[in-house]
This record gives sequence, structure tokens and C-alpha cells, in this order.
Amino acid sequence: MVASTRFARFARCARCARCAAVSFVSLLLAACSSGGGAKQQPSATTPSNGMGMSGGSPTNLADGAMAEEYPMAMTPVDVAPGTEVYKCQDFDNPFGKDIAVVSSESIMVKGAHHFAAFRINGLTAASIMDCPAGGFEAHEFIHASQQLDQVTTYPANVGRFLPASDGIRLMVHFLNVTGATVHVPTSFSMKYVEADQVQYKAAAVFLNNLAVSAPPGQSTSSKSWMFPSDIKLLVAVSHMHEHGVGFTSSMSDGRMVYESTQWSEPQAATFDPPIEIAGGTGITWTCSFQNDTGKTLVFGQSASQNEMCIFNGVYYPSPDGTSIVQNLN
Repeated sequence: MVASTRFARFARCARCARCAAVSFVSLLLAACSSGGGAKQQPSATTPSNGMGMSGGSPTNLADGAMAEEYPMAMTPVDVAPGTEVYKCQDFDNPFGKDIAVVSSESIMVKGAHHFAAFRINGLTAASIMDCPAGGFEAHEFIHASQQLDQVTTYPANVGRFLPASDGIRLMVHFLNVTGATVHVPTSFSMKYVEADQVQYKAAAVFLNNLAVSAPPGQSTSSKSWMFPSDIKLLVAVSHMHEHGVGFTSSMSDGRMVYESTQWSEPQAATFDPPIEIAGGTGITWTCSFQNDTGKTLVFGQSASQNEMCIFNGVYYPSPDGTSIVQNLN
């Protein structure tokens, strides 16, 4: 998508925001696609119609259901040169009913590390702010992105669940490495249907290595975990900070799942058909680091002063729409 189109969409969202002042919904780190991707051993360069790819519209609705579109925008912020910010903005739930998100798009500007739309019970609208706990938070979410322009489209009869009781917190993590102030707009739109118009709820797989450590020089950090029940994996992607130079993940049955050499804007792999993972199957993910700071880097929220080693994905079916979250020491 060219820049003019991207910012035309943002302007459209901004106009909607002015008209509807307090009613929005939105999108950390995984998405899925109805097509494209590799079958068994994708890499971060595998083309997809999902995470990080633009264009397309949801054609996956069962029984002739029609999706409605809802756009929104965070209040733009100015980020000073050489600084790093986590900005959050809370929105009311505008629907008053349970819905299923069948397609969504987020648009950020260069320098953004990631964007998420958390769903939080009872949340009400508030002005843009520094994120609580300095951005060190995680909640259930309906969309996440590490790409500047990301379209997410779910397979037929699958959608991301948003209950009527949950408001939305939008988060953007921005690192300004330039010598000038950067104006940061962030927009989102989604297409949705009634919750009962999809058969399966999708949710995230979030496997976090809290014990990650990168001493000076070259190093690796690994973690393993076992899936407790059968799932179908739709998407896989890594999350590292700026000293990360490599990521691999594989199953205990020998299947490679995902690999990448990119810490910034890693390209996700989408699986069509999905990867079927039986309960009791283990997964191991490994991050490689090149640390030239002269000090050991440990887990933390700063993209330049800390490191992370996280496996992210999207799967179904999730009976109640909640994610698999493991923060492992």
C-alpha cells in the first residue's frame, strides 16, 4: 500500500473519531489469514495475505452473513528525538453486544515497534496517556501488529471474540532514533459480525521467556513448553528487541514452525491449512543475540536497553475466546 493511500485511510478514521468522540474498538503480536503462507516449514520471508500484508476484504463469512466496518484512531502524539514511549488510549465498547472480528487493519508510522488492541472488562473512554506500568502490561486482545500496515483476515467460520462487557485499550510502542521530533498517528479499522455467525473463536498463543538474558557478545536463549490440548495454529511470529539477530521455533515431533532474522517488523508466517498440534506436543523457541553494549541485557520493556524472546501465534478453537498465555521463568 502506498503512503498516500495509508494516510488517506488515517484521515478517514480521524474524521470518524471527531464525529463519534467516545465510541471505538480496536486491535499485540499475532494475526491470521485465509490464504497464502507455507505449508510446513515457513520462514519470515514467506509471502502471506495476513500479518504485514495489505489489501483484501473478508470473504470468509458463512451463510451469507455481511460484515460491518468500524474505523477508529488514536489521538496523534509527538515523540521527541532519541526517546521511547508507550502510549495508550481507552475506548468504550460501541456495540452493546458480543461480536466476532473477521477482518482488521492497523496502520502505524516508521519507528513504531508494536501496536495492540487489548480488550478489558468494564473499561471506559479516556484521553491518550502514558501506558500504565510503563507499558509493562498484557491483556486479552483482538488484534496486534509489528508491521506498519497490517491486514488480518480470518478463515471461514473463525473470528476474534469481543464481548459486550469489554472496552478497548489501544497501545503503541514507539522508538524515535532520529534527531527530530516525530508526529505519530495510529489508526485501526475492523470488520465484524454477530458473535453467533462464526463457528469457532480464535485466540492468541503467547509464550514468553522471562529468563531471557543476553550477555556481551554473541549468545542464545531458549525455552520450551508443552501444549495441553489439540489446537490448529493459524499464524506464528517472533518478538525480540534490537539486539535480536535470529529466532527459530520447532515442535518436539521435529516440525519447524517459524524462523526469522528480524527484530523490527518481523514478517509473520500464515498456515493454510493450519498446523495441527496434538495435546502433549512440545514447542521450543530460541533467540540469538549480538550484544555490543558491554553489559548483560535482561527481560524488559525497552527496545534498546532490554531484550525479549517471545513466540506469538494465533490458533483455534478457543472455546471461550481466551488466549494461551505462558510467562515462563
